[in-house]
Amino acid sequence: MTSHEEPSVYYSSIEERFLAREGVDLRRSFQSPGLAFHGSIFAFLSAAGLVVKVGVDVAAEAIEQRHALPYRPSPAHVSRDWLLVPFDPSDAHRWAEFVDLAYNHVRTLKPDTVP
Repeated sequence: MTSHEEPSVYYSSIEERFLAREGVDLRRSFQSPGLAFHGSIFAFLSAAGLVVKVGVDVAAEAIEQRHALPYRPSPAHVSRDWLLVPFDPSDAHRWAEFVDLAYNHVRTLKPDTVP
């Protein structure tokens, strides 16, 4: 695997782009730094892949279309509005698309912060 195919390297490039946006910063999520919009985390990198908060409907559709997996923060719990997106070097840009979906979703949850 070359460096541009390394999940952490690719995630870092996504992180840089989103940190340039107003209201986005890094917050601690479990064991990883996560991207947050005005304090609400919307994406972070886990050992299994990218984890994003996209809302219940988008999550259900992505799971149905097999673009992502349900996110399980613990063996007994499945989060309905979060997804786990495994890294696929042949379709690495999919991560950026999911982070964008998550960013737009969290912005709708904090309408008083949207210009």
